Amino acid sequence: MGDVFRDVRFALRSHNRDWRFALTAIFTLALGIGASTVMFSVVYNLLVDPFPYKEFNRSVTFAIHETAHWNNYRQNFPIPQFIAFREQNQAFEDMVGSYNWDVRYNDGTGTRQLTGAWMTTNGLQYYGVQPLLGRGFVPDDGKPGAPPVFVINYRLWQSEFHDDPEVLGKSVVLNNKLRTLVGIMPSRFEAYFGASLYLPLSLSPGTDEASFFGRPVSVFPMARLKPGVSLESAAAELQVIAQRDAKVEPKEYPARFSIGTERMLDYLFGKFKKTLYALLAAVFILLLIACSNVANLLLARATVREREIAIRASL
Repeated sequence: MGDVFRDVRFALRSHNRDWRFALTAIFTLALGIGASTVMFSVVYNLLVDPFPYKEFNRSVTFAIHETAHWNNYRQNFPIPQFIAFREQNQAFEDMVGSYNWDVRYNDGTGTRQLTGAWMTTNGLQYYGVQPLLGRGFVPDDGKPGAPPVFVINYRLWQSEFHDDPEVLGKSVVLNNKLRTLVGIMPSRFEAYFGASLYLPLSLSPGTDEASFFGRPVSVFPMARLKPGVSLESAAAELQVIAQRDAKVEPKEYPARFSIGTERMLDYLFGKFKKTLYALLAAVFILLLIACSNVANLLLARATVREREIAIRASL
């Protein structure tokens, strides 16, 4: 420790003697290290481990592509098709169907428009995140005639209810329908494309949630692959199910089609991957330039101090 303290004192005396050099080196290294740290944090949080959800790296979505024109595809499915995919597959542990729609929120003081997400009753449980207060959805919430309920996210709880835990059980009007608040999600739960309200989706034909303006709704599918199952094998299995369903509902499918699967991380960030990796490479090059500049400064300084070092060595 005595040697360490002597080295530190010597370094401080050297910095005081040539403070311009010290500031230049510190600023140069700080620029390279800071930019690299920020960019690595962005890449890690967006591409490596973006969401604190259950096995989200195994979550996938799928779409129907026209064989002749792969860019022509449909990623939302009518409820009967979704049920066929969910019940007949062997490749997935779980599958969720959802769709987003504007919600007219009326708590008695006025009407506001918020973004809501209707989802199958396993929609919150799928992510493996427990509600902060209350409960999530249960299978009975999606049955015809079930008491209308809803869940809100943490931001809406703060802005509308000011962190009041007594709001559970309160009833408000959503799209002209009285619903009861049964749960509040924690702040780290930001799923379903920024929705503020979560509502259970009934898969039974003719229910209010299964149709809008008299037309059946279509849901966006998300599924979790079983361990060891590849995207290709899951796509092949979905293709078999779709071919079988196309014989029953030919109008819902192109004449020639293929099922394409894609990881949710690629679906959400695929367009930005190349940009992020290019920026990451650029800041690493910036770090190398900064280090080489400091090394050149040290070499130049060592050249200037040749006589001093020779005298020190002789002493």
